[in-house]
Amino acid sequence: MSGGNNHYSSCTCPWCYHPSFADASDTQPINFKTATSDTYTIPNAQCPDCGDPVFFYRSPYGAGVYFDELGVPWPKHSCMDKGREPSARGLGAIPETPKPRQIPPWKKDGWLPITFLLIGNRDSKGIRVVVVRELTTSVPHQWDIQDAPEDIQYGPAFIRRSPSGEWEIDTPSGIYHPVEYKADPNAPYRQRLRAFGKRGPQAI
Repeated sequence: MSGGNNHYSSCTCPWCYHPSFADASDTQPINFKTATSDTYTIPNAQCPDCGDPVFFYRSPYGAGVYFDELGVPWPKHSCMDKGREPSARGLGAIPETPKPRQIPPWKKDGWLPITFLLIGNRDSKGIRVVVVRELTTSVPHQWDIQDAPEDIQYGPAFIRRSPSGEWEIDTPSGIYHPVEYKADPNAPYRQRLRAFGKRGPQAI
């Protein structure tokens, strides 16, 4: 669970209360698989209670959340504490010409928004191969990552180098520490990975 503002042990947002994912819904107001850099700076909705601009995201499992800002400390919008379940129908209309925030906190702290191109299956040690792309530079990265849930690929995510020089991946469910990718000795898998690099983000 993330240690963000307004997140706590009994929180029912999709990042804290995963059983709520069972209520499936196809509504995805923000699709982070096809996100751009603007996705992370321009709120996509207004809170139906207070009218403040918010980032509204619904997971592929059906649960939704309003964020005041994306990125650490993942401040969940305070109106959610009134017990309202985020709903696309309850959202206010966004301005016709939405404007990005001045300088988002994540940018001040050196984070870069990313999208996941590939997230592999866990091996016996809980390690996955992940391929991500920086949204502001289009630079790709390929890493091994341990104990990361598969569904992080569907939500917002950032990367940065820590003061010690190691990479960090920040998501609402926590911060992960990827390491340099080590090629799988299984030749057919390597061939599929190379084919993925040529075709783009398709299932392999």
